[in-house]
Amino acid sequence: MADAEREVFVPSVEQGDGIVVGLGIFSTEKIAMSVLKDFLKRTEQMDLISAEMTRWVIDIIGHEGSNLLFRMANRRCPVCERNTFWIDLVSFNAMCYGSGCGAWIEDNIHIEEIIDCGWPPLRFLHQSPTVESAMTELGKMGARLKAAGQADSDLAAKAFLEEYGEEGSLTDDVLRKMGDPKLAD
Repeated sequence: MADAEREVFVPSVEQGDGIVVGLGIFSTEKIAMSVLKDFLKRTEQMDLISAEMTRWVIDIIGHEGSNLLFRMANRRCPVCERNTFWIDLVSFNAMCYGSGCGAWIEDNIHIEEIIDCGWPPLRFLHQSPTVESAMTELGKMGARLKAAGQADSDLAAKAFLEEYGEEGSLTDDVLRKMGDPKLAD
């Protein structure tokens, strides 16, 4: 019986100046993904334009030993407006790794023609027919947050803290400021 193929996983990021930084070599995809996600949380502090994960089979010469699992591009988040919105270019999904935001977009798992999007701090969920429509809906959420009279990142951070059980109820205040008091009742 032949030995099972041994493989390693290599996450990397590309900086704005074109330099590619390897984040390590890991024995499992789960560990490599965890390292990459932790790194992407620091996107606000760095000039990152892309990230990728490659699987390499050990002891194979040449490019046949590698397989690109995913490649992500960094874009401006439609909610918090920071350059922390990572879009997977292989199998479409996107998520903001900015502190206190977490806006996301992904294919609906049940209906192929539907795109789901959301913003966890206010439990906002929406289904759209297109990616562009989903981006627009998230942009509207961001505009409503700005119109509420507080800086969007501060409001997002407060709502995020409230969501996870901090004392005080900001949800009612946020919903009232967004112009929908009946939801707050």
